Amino acid sequence: MSSHDLNPAAVLGSNIDRLMRGRDFGRDSLAAEAGIDSSALAKIIGGEQEADSEALIRIAGALGVDVGVLFEGIRWTPDGGYRVEDPDAD
Repeated sequence: MSSHDLNPAAVLGSNIDRLMRGRDFGRDSLAAEAGIDSSALAKIIGGEQEADSEALIRIAGALGVDVGVLFEGIRWTPDGGYRVEDPDAD
């Protein structure tokens, strides 16, 4: 998958999924720890739903990372718009 095939929501979801796996979190346990609905979390991870800032802060906190880590690979510039890169790609 090239960087141009991804959208910011998909990269954000991929980052959350990668961090969950790295910490041995299941979706339900992360949702419970973050205090958000597990179906909403599933949609965020799937790139189907945008998350508000409070949800992102809660997810990051439950994962034990700074909220900025969730945005790895997502950049925006005034002249180029979004540029996303898959952090899992080599």
